[in-house]
Amino acid sequence: MVGPKDYVLGEKDYFNNSKTILNSEVAAIKVASELYNQCIKDKQRFFDTDFGPKSEEDEEGKYKASYYEEKI
Repeated sequence: MVGPKDYVLGEKDYFNNSKTILNSEVAAIKVASELYNQCIKDKQRFFDTDFGPKSEEDEEGKYKASYYEEKI
């Protein structure tokens, strides 16, 4: 079994070609580790383009990422 450090990401790891929705735990840990290291290096915040706010100013995205409204 290969751990996240040595894991090589491939097309099969991404759900519907999304770069932030993954099909396995080891792939998710690998991507999270890479994102964390990149954000630390660049001194920037990460914004998920598939879920949540798109920028610091995206108030609607912040709300939708935190709360669920059931529509009947």
